[in-house]
Amino acid sequence: MTDTMIYEQEQLLMAIDDIDDAQIMAEAAVISKMADLYLRQALIQESMTEEQFEAYFQEANKEDAQDDEPGKFAQFKDKTKGKFAAMGEKIKNFDAKEMLKKILTAIKNVFAAIASGFVKFIKHFDPRYWAALVDVKSSELARIAKKEGCKLKVNTDRSVTCMFLMPDFSVCAKWCDQVDRYIDGINTAIENIKAGKRSGGFSAKRPVEPHKKDTENGKWAFPMKWTSISDFVSTNKTGSTKTSLTGNETKIDGLLTRFTNLSGKNGKINKTIAALNGLPADLFNKKDDSGNDTGKVQRGQGDAKRDLQKVIKEQVAGLNEVLASAQNIQKAVQGAYTEAKRKAEKIRAQIGDPDSKFYGKTKRAKALADNEAAYDERQKKIDAGDYGDQSSWAGANAANTDQLNADDAATDAKYARQTAHNARARRRINMEA
Repeated sequence: MTDTMIYEQEQLLMAIDDIDDAQIMAEAAVISKMADLYLRQALIQESMTEEQFEAYFQEANKEDAQDDEPGKFAQFKDKTKGKFAAMGEKIKNFDAKEMLKKILTAIKNVFAAIASGFVKFIKHFDPRYWAALVDVKSSELARIAKKEGCKLKVNTDRSVTCMFLMPDFSVCAKWCDQVDRYIDGINTAIENIKAGKRSGGFSAKRPVEPHKKDTENGKWAFPMKWTSISDFVSTNKTGSTKTSLTGNETKIDGLLTRFTNLSGKNGKINKTIAALNGLPADLFNKKDDSGNDTGKVQRGQGDAKRDLQKVIKEQVAGLNEVLASAQNIQKAVQGAYTEAKRKAEKIRAQIGDPDSKFYGKTKRAKALADNEAAYDERQKKIDAGDYGDQSSWAGANAANTDQLNADDAATDAKYARQTAHNARARRRINMEA
């Protein structure tokens, strides 16, 4: 028990260190990238004008054109999709003071992360914390809770949080981000085609579903992680709303809203499909004096329209697949959330109630159940006429009741320390989280 407890504590400390290290490394990476960006901008600004910079790529473009290949400059502009102009604007507006300010802010965040991590680390050496940790982890309550699917996490303030193995929906939020980028790429291609820039085409990568279906029970298989109810799906960073679960704000409804915004009747995917389907007519059909589509193809544009329609058909098919995935995942998220919430709430409610079935699994409760079973067996004999040492049914019945009370009293005395231990652990639990 002690070895397991210490191992879990070491794992907790390592996890905290990993989080803080990742934050520090991220801040350091920001400083490095920012310094590199501004250094490059300064060097370009010193050595070239904007016209010279563009001419440099145009020269490379001419050389590639001799090999009948798309010019580097054309490829560069298609890939960056407007980022070139933004970079040129940054070069023109280069501000050393602003650069220094951002770097100093990043350095400040690094040291703040180090200080925060150090404080967290020190708190784990508080004797009162270790006393609470040993008290809770060695309790019978913690052992039973783990079998029921609930871990008791001891916090540095000595309170206890119920942790449940719940679905991790952050993978779905990341998938929504991929879908957004995919659709934005298609819409950018549509605008480029309308503007006559067709070299880039539809290059957006279709997102892959974030999880696979469990063929055994037909349900969607989400990654699982130990989470408190108050933190359930709070890492999605997608929105915030109060739920009936705890009365606190969570992110689940924000995630479901994202799916609706993507796959609803007037969602982003359906709007993009409509834009794609209307593109060939917009480009190649004749317009009347009012600018309305006549339904007739412009002279000499029939082949171009048919070629574009083939490309559009493929893109629409891909979007319809993503649409179906989004609708299915949204339904799976809602179902998994409801199921996990119901299970967690049931376990937590039983832990908070010493008269619940949860406490029927303690050694004391099992011993009391055995006393009751022995009482019932004796009562059957009495009812059958076997009074034992007693001369009447009433006497035998009273003696049987006295025996049950004596057995229960002996059981309570035997497990008194465990009962008090479980009560202490239960009182430490923060039922708000």
